[in-house]
Amino acid sequence: MTDQTPIARVVAVTGEVYVRNENGELRLLVPDNVIYPGERIVADPGESVELAMANGQSMIVDSQTPLTFSEDMLPETADSVDDAAVAGDSVDELLKALESGEEIDELLEAPAAGAGGDEGHSFVVLERIIEGIDPQNQNVGNTAASVAAINLLGGGNDDQDTTALGAGTGTAPVNTGPALTISLAASLNENSASAGDAVASFIATDDSGTPSVDFTPGSNASNYYVISGTSVNLTAAGAAFVQGGGTLPAVSLTATDAGGLTASDSETPTVTSQNDGPAIEVTLSAALEENSATAGDTVATFVASDEEDGTPSVDFTPGSNASNYYV
Repeated sequence: MTDQTPIARVVAVTGEVYVRNENGELRLLVPDNVIYPGERIVADPGESVELAMANGQSMIVDSQTPLTFSEDMLPETADSVDDAAVAGDSVDELLKALESGEEIDELLEAPAAGAGGDEGHSFVVLERIIEGIDPQNQNVGNTAASVAAINLLGGGNDDQDTTALGAGTGTAPVNTGPALTISLAASLNENSASAGDAVASFIATDDSGTPSVDFTPGSNASNYYVISGTSVNLTAAGAAFVQGGGTLPAVSLTATDAGGLTASDSETPTVTSQNDGPAIEVTLSAALEENSATAGDTVATFVASDEEDGTPSVDFTPGSNASNYYV
């Protein structure tokens, strides 16, 4: 095997993936292993291997894409586009037969016997599958598709492999980014709010695992909230702010996956206000001189406030100024 030219190099492996050589021997694949002509990837469901091909392409092979590697996958031995082209007349004849429901077995050359002396595969393999199609030069309209194999006889089984003669059949997973949803907790009571009270919860998901979640930059500058697991709770500063009649800002979170993609959500907690009643403080002025007291002299001042209503109304307590000494 050492005198053969490697077709591909292993970039990454998910699970335990093996390669079977022409003698039926298996070996476990690890990064930087190489694949030689005649070898076949063996993977269970959920397992896959990412390969860097000799022609510069990359591909992912799993249990759903079994294939045997051939020397035609090497750049120096692969057929040219012209050599691998299918005549337009042949394509038209095949398409007409398919549309009319005719049997197309006789229109195609019988597959050659395989290397092991069997009767060959029950499907046709297209040698070129990655070249672009020019609608001006091909009578196929404006739709181009990459086709790896067409099952013709229906006699194949899931264990049959496809001898792929062109690279690029693997489909790399696309990172669609994380998803994040915030749900508000029950409304807080103004006077009973305390540190640790939940204001919201969140669910963050991603195809590649659980993304990291943090406050959206600048959204928790006053440190009113803290993340605990999948819950957002009040801090001591947040509880004091609520008890003081403050309106809480929005809970704004951002989820980030391993690929750096993000998702954000924001919800504003509600607080049930409770009337605390007004406050008043009376402060006496300097003592009056008996013989110099005059109307308009100040005997006291007061400060009145109310958390909910602002400045409350102030008057003499009923019956306390019956002699009308004060105004």
